[in-house]
Amino acid sequence: MALDQTPLRQKLAKAGTEGALDTRTSGLIGYVVNYHRQADTCSCKRHQGASIEKSTQHTVDIHVNQGNRVKEFHDVPCFVYSTGIIDKGLKENDRVWVQFINGDASTPIVTAYYREPSVESRFFRNLFYAVGDTFGLG
Repeated sequence: MALDQTPLRQKLAKAGTEGALDTRTSGLIGYVVNYHRQADTCSCKRHQGASIEKSTQHTVDIHVNQGNRVKEFHDVPCFVYSTGIIDKGLKENDRVWVQFINGDASTPIVTAYYREPSVESRFFRNLFYAVGDTFGLG
């Protein structure tokens, strides 16, 4: 016996199906493979010292994990800028937040990044807190 297919049930089923089939996303986490700094020549693995166009400057090549596969994007514009005096740009294996303009996977942009602290910086930070706790400064 078939389920009662009232117009309301059909509308709800259609809305649920469309939502389940929607593969657009506002953003994903990716990893930097190459960073193309703001210079006329690029020393990344892909360009190897060749001159690059202005449109390629301050862009990254990234790998984005999508389920069991890895999607690779080249020359993704960066909307991330350093606040330090000397900007070294993004480094290989930095985690980046990749957003897609209007959910379109063909227009990625990098809007944030996270760099794991080095072993050295973690050691000194832990030492700093340990000394502070010893003298009651924490």
